[in-house]
Amino acid sequence: MTGVAMTSPEQQGFRASVRCAVPDLVADIEVAPGDTLAIIGPNGAGKSTLLSIVSGLRRTPDSRVAVGSRILQGNNIFVEPHRRSVVLLEQKARLFGHLSVRRNVEFGPAAAGLSRKDIRNRAQRWLDAVGVADLADRMPSGLSGGQAQRVSIARALATEPEVLLLDEPFAALDVDVAQQMRSLMRHLLADRAGMTVLVTHDLIDVVSLADRIAVIDDARIVQAGPTTSVLARPESAFAATLAGTNLIVGQLRDAGTVLADDGIRVVGTAAESAATHSGKAGRAAAAFSPRAVAVYFQQPQGSPRNSWRGVVEEVIPTGDRALVRTRCGAHRIGAEVTWASVGDLDLSPGTEVVLSVKATEVSVYGAAGSPS
Repeated sequence: MTGVAMTSPEQQGFRASVRCAVPDLVADIEVAPGDTLAIIGPNGAGKSTLLSIVSGLRRTPDSRVAVGSRILQGNNIFVEPHRRSVVLLEQKARLFGHLSVRRNVEFGPAAAGLSRKDIRNRAQRWLDAVGVADLADRMPSGLSGGQAQRVSIARALATEPEVLLLDEPFAALDVDVAQQMRSLMRHLLADRAGMTVLVTHDLIDVVSLADRIAVIDDARIVQAGPTTSVLARPESAFAATLAGTNLIVGQLRDAGTVLADDGIRVVGTAAESAATHSGKAGRAAAAFSPRAVAVYFQQPQGSPRNSWRGVVEEVIPTGDRALVRTRCGAHRIGAEVTWASVGDLDLSPGTEVVLSVKATEVSVYGAAGSPS
């Protein structure tokens, strides 16, 4: 498909300042034209509330939403959802069951008042783009899950929205189908001049589709930045888990030492001046790979600089190795070990162990987020 411009060249981007009392949520986001922002965070953090307010499905008095110079909410203005040029695509296709695939896709352009010829041409363009043109005369009841989601995408994009909201769009699909849909969406987003906001729990979605990430935790955005930067240096427990990294956040004691609120002390290597770049109130993060964590029954000889006692919570298969999740104080620390080690140490939930990490394997950097 050739590029389809859905916003004017002077488009200044999408901005939302969301304020909600029940449930509590304070979040400010910006998306540049052509970019995709991934919103990630634990369940209950406020992601769905954010989308409902941005899409206009929920009205809160102190929220502000704008696309370029066009105010959608704020300054005593409230634009109804169907007039916002903001489209929400959810997990379930939610197609109109009484309309054919073609008429589902034509619905948005028809509601916008386009001519019959333009409606037909636009629908055909998007049916071709998502690969379901051969299904145009079918009813939704005759579609597979993947086919229905493709039609749903075509229906959403046929309105040529300035802002596309994706709420876990592949979560309800089988793994193989989800990968196909992800590849399709990546292709479509690359041709979009509009802005996209993606809510997901899937690292593959984030890496494949997002230019930037905003992490919501406890109803606040605790970190935001380019995708590679956030995943390389997470500042919250959720982002660290998504990136497959252990994280301990606390007070910076010197350029290479972090003291967590529960007393756990981590010594590492600061790639840059952690003191200069430390976050609010001198907070810093210590991150290290599960592969860098050694597991023992007793304190290892040599007095390693990082050593903590803990209790195994679960052992998770990861191919030819196992991820041993251990509770150390208020922190959950993962260690990736061989299955031979699992057997030799008889690792199972409830086993008391000692974890050890070399200081050279720990990266220390400034963090604005809350403790992990």
